[in-house]
Amino acid sequence: RLDNGVGGRTNRAVMGLGRTFELRPDVKVMLAYERSQVVDAPELDPSRGTRDVLSGGLYFAAVDWLRFGAIYEVRWDRDLPTGVYREILQAVTRNTLDIQIDSVTLFGLFNYVLTQDLETRRVVREDMEASVGLAYRPLDNDDLILIARYSRLVDRRSDTVVSLLGEALVLDERRLSDLVSVAAIIELPLGLT
Repeated sequence: RLDNGVGGRTNRAVMGLGRTFELRPDVKVMLAYERSQVVDAPELDPSRGTRDVLSGGLYFAAVDWLRFGAIYEVRWDRDLPTGVYREILQAVTRNTLDIQIDSVTLFGLFNYVLTQDLETRRVVREDMEASVGLAYRPLDNDDLILIARYSRLVDRRSDTVVSLLGEALVLDERRLSDLVSVAAIIELPLGLT
């Protein structure tokens, strides 16, 4: 695969294997492995290095009113160009849940990413998104959809800086955000939009 980036052209060799197992028509399990190696890139290009990714997933819809989907990944990056981190491990999870009761759908979402520097064992980044919501779709009226959602976002970053006295200082920054959104989708008569 040939990529274009800030540092110019990068040649990347990618190999992967994946398989989805259908336990039942409405229950599936997925397993995959991918290896990526940059074979030609500018010296300090951040895309240099090797990445191995092991992932698994689950899809469940065995009953009409319930759906669950999840993907779990472990990413191992190493041989990174000279910089702060030479080897990092990243854990990623994405989860969704839908419950439908007549005209109402309750939904949930949980995404989480944790990145660790393997040399120092320090967590250098952590991201979390958790959402719950409600969608109202009347069965007898296609002209109206109401959606409400609440989300909490956590963004944590850790970095090492050097003070004026030459001491290494670890800065740990954490941001927390709460979001509320409400939307109405209304189809107007006579083809008006």
